[in-house]
Amino acid sequence: MLAVQPLSVDPGGQHLGLRERKKLAARRRIAEAAHDLFVARGFDHVTMADVAAAAEMSVKTVFNYFGTKEDLAFEGEDWIIATWLNAIRHRPAGDTPLQAVSTLIAAAVDADMVARLDAFADLVAASTDLQSRLRLLWARLESAVARLLVAEHDATDPADEGRALAAARVEAARIVALPRLYFSDEVRAYLAESPDRDTALADWLAGAIATLSGVVGSPADAR
Repeated sequence: MLAVQPLSVDPGGQHLGLRERKKLAARRRIAEAAHDLFVARGFDHVTMADVAAAAEMSVKTVFNYFGTKEDLAFEGEDWIIATWLNAIRHRPAGDTPLQAVSTLIAAAVDADMVARLDAFADLVAASTDLQSRLRLLWARLESAVARLLVAEHDATDPADEGRALAAARVEAARIVALPRLYFSDEVRAYLAESPDRDTALADWLAGAIATLSGVVGSPADAR
């Protein structure tokens, strides 16, 4: 949720009109109220009516902004996808899409982000509904990245376009594997057991990126 979990909406809005800014403020208010309730009670034990009461809004207003409770938990997913695509689209010459996303992730990871990721991962781990929604996010992200890579290829021959699409799906799967693996039980357990959580995360990220890039070949190197 906004300013708390990693899947938050773009904190901008400076170029919006007054009406749009009011809508964005209302959306943030609902998202923050929902986050507090999700953390306190667990996602499965909060209703949209609870969120409306905490945000001091009507249930109808909450549904106007968020169609489902899952939308509240993943309210920033469109912004995340757009940010990833922007990083790939505007990557330095010679960089691979994986390098572009790796640079984006490395720049975003700090103590505050780690704490928010951990809190969100705990929330997801406790709810089968959120686990299903997370898998949908990975699928959306992978498809969006693949479409962008195919567009970059700019194939004119139908046979060449098919090869480009097949290759793009592989590259997109490698890119999305990085966040997907972070949310896995094995990686979370490894990080939780590490005496220096931040260092362990940095080391794991470096190893995972190297493995996905084909620099090293042993899965153990990306624990």
